[in-house]
Amino acid sequence: KFIEFHHMFWIYFMRVILSIEGITGATLNLLLLLFLFCTNSGPSDPAYRVPLYVFGFFGFLASSSIAVMNFTHIFIDDTFVVFLIGVLEPFIPEEWRAAGFLIALTCVSYMWILIPSTTTLQLTALS
Repeated sequence: KFIEFHHMFWIYFMRVILSIEGITGATLNLLLLLFLFCTNSGPSDPAYRVPLYVFGFFGFLASSSIAVMNFTHIFIDDTFVVFLIGVLEPFIPEEWRAAGFLIALTCVSYMWILIPSTTTLQLTALS
């Protein structure tokens, strides 16, 4: 009984943490996109605004997927494991679940490329 409770505690704990993380990330990325749309652009702005649009859009997609499906990933024995533990995940149709899973996996994978490229382009534009 204790072991079952212990495992279920961590699943519920991760659901809460991942939901908070997803909602916060989606909100911040949406605010970034709104800020970029509402501000005036100067002559050197496209050098760093375009990557920020892409980064904000991918971040919004990934965060929304995390909030709805509680999508997370771990490394076990040199293996990349991705799993869904969300409360709403069983209610999502199978086709949409697979599409959402692929979108989230793509966004999480590209996150390691988009953050350094965005900051490098900003540094180049501001130098």
